[in-house]
Order: sequence, then C-alpha cells, then structure tokens
Amino acid sequence: MGLLNFLAKTFLDGGNNRLEKGQGNQPERERRRMKSPASAYDRDFEFRLLRARTEPLTVERYCDEDHSSALVHNDESGNTYLVTETSCECEDFRKKGKPCKHMIFLAMQNGSHRKYEILPQCQFHSGKNDKGEFVPLYWEYYSVMSLGLGYTNLFQYEVSGRIYGTSEKTGKQTNRKKTIMVNARSLEDAKAAAAELGVMPPYAGVEFVDTSPSYEQFNYLHGAGIPAPYFICALDMSALLTRYEDGDNEKCPEYLFEMATRYRVRVSYFQSPASVKSCIWSNLQENTKTAIYCYAVYCRERGYEFGDAPIRYDDPIFTGFLPSEKEADYIRNYQEFGWRTLAKNASAYISAKAFLQASRVL
Repeated sequence: MGLLNFLAKTFLDGGNNRLEKGQGNQPERERRRMKSPASAYDRDFEFRLLRARTEPLTVERYCDEDHSSALVHNDESGNTYLVTETSCECEDFRKKGKPCKHMIFLAMQNGSHRKYEILPQCQFHSGKNDKGEFVPLYWEYYSVMSLGLGYTNLFQYEVSGRIYGTSEKTGKQTNRKKTIMVNARSLEDAKAAAAELGVMPPYAGVEFVDTSPSYEQFNYLHGAGIPAPYFICALDMSALLTRYEDGDNEKCPEYLFEMATRYRVRVSYFQSPASVKSCIWSNLQENTKTAIYCYAVYCRERGYEFGDAPIRYDDPIFTGFLPSEKEADYIRNYQEFGWRTLAKNASAYISAKAFLQASRVL
C-alpha cells in the first residue's frame, strides 16, 4: 500500500497519507545507516517531501531483500521508476542530482527517511523573527529525533478487523467487518488499541496514516519566521502556529505526555501544557471524565500540578466519585479544561471535594 492522495482538515488543512510500513519501529541497524542530517533548511527539499507525502505513489515491487531499491509507481501520471537510496530514473533526479520525491517516498517506506532530517538551528536563532515577534523554537520543547512521521507521542493507524456479537432479532452470532482509526505506538500496539474498542482479529489491514502539513501551512510558518523540522505532521504544525499566535513558550512536562499516552490521546511534543490537558480532556470517555475531574479537584485542593500528584490519575479511588445527573452533565460538557482553573463554587466541584474528604484523600 502506498500513499493516498487526499487532504484532511487540521488547523489550515493538513494532508493524510497511508504508509505501507508502521512508523516508530525503525530497526537499530537502519538508524546506524542514516547519514548526518542536513544543517540548513532547504525549501526545495520541503517541496519534494510534500509531493512524496501527498501524491499517489506506490511500491510496485522491491528489487532486493533489504528493500533499498524498488519500482515506484505514480498512480496519477502512470509512470514507474527504478528507485534506490541514492538514485532514481526520473527526470527531476537526472537534472538536479538531488533526492527526488520517489527517493524520499522509498525512504519513508523503509523507515530510513530521518537521514534527510535537518538539525536544530539552535545557535542561529534568537527566538524572534525579522519583525521582532516571538517565535517558538521547537528544539526547546522536544529535541529527540522522532522515528516516525511527526513528533507525536502516538501515531495514527487505520485498522480493519471484525466485530462479533449477537443479533437482537435472530439471536444468532454476527460477524461483520469494521474499520476504525486508532492512536498507537506501533503496528502491534495498533491491533491492541483496536481490540480495546471491540474490533477483533483477524485483521485485514493495519496501515499507518500520514497526516502531512499542507503547502499553506508551510507558507504561513516560513512567513512568520518559525523554524521547523522537515518531517513534522499537521498536529506538530498546528502546535507551533498556535504557540506563535498565543505567544506561548511554556514547555510541557513529560508527565502530561505520559498521561496522554495512557489514554491513547495523540498529541504533539511541541504543544503547550494547557493544550495537552485540553486534548486529553476532550478525548476521554464520559465515565473516565468524571474520574479525571475528581482527580483535578484533588490536585487543586492539594496544590499539585495536574498529572503530577502522589496519587495517580488512574487510581481506582477517583472512579468512586458519583456526581448527580446534573453535575455529571456539567462535567461532560466542561469546555475549557486545561485553559482555566476549575470553579470551586461549582456544584460538581463541591461534591467531588466532599467525596475526597469522606475518602480521607483530603
């Protein structure tokens, strides 16, 4: 399966493509083979990368055992080229001698694309653009080179499996196909995530989904003078642009990323603490929201940072909080979690506090 040519709506419209191989699973031997990343940002390479991520390219056939050469087909143009890690038959490579979209595509399929990644330009940037405005410096928030496409805690996968059940009308066993999107660390973890949602094996397909930024996003980014690595996803781009617009330079602590991962909420390592909290909250199941709200009350009353308290957020004690129907509705529809402090005079807050006191947590 190659890249699919369609764009998804994220912030300023980011593109989505499916890659044949799972991301985040790059073997150590492949990492050792990678060349030193580039030291200066190349807009020409950026253009080729976006084409590799958004055009309908597919691998027709690998020509060797380690998949370092292949026949790459463009479904749009109908052309097929012999591509290796160092060369391509296409006219673009023959003319310029630079990595073309086919070579970049093959590298992404093999998980060796990070050899093209740019090094953080720490020593060349003051944190302000030509207008004197604040710009976020991504390496100050997360400086480890991601092995997948994007600097996120989890990757997105499309999983096709089966849902088993019993027909209410006939009482017979049912077995139907179901395709869902999940957030996971790897191909195998994607299967586990699907099973958690009731989509069971056998799995007809587990495909990585590439959410590429759009040309418009990159143009906005460069126009504002914001530095960025090449292989970011739309979520990373949105995080950097939001920081720029909000003037937000607060670094997000690791424990919030761990919390997001625990609940399978995909976030960018470039996001702010408030943004990560908000994402976690908005993606929680309703029953989990009640427990997390109770945990948030505990953190506020004790003076702990949300996500960094002696009692963990997933401790069973918080699931014992049973608000009234009206309070539960208030919690479910709470819109600004992470962006503002909880209101102490809210009925749900008062009930949660009373429950924690009765449980001798406060």
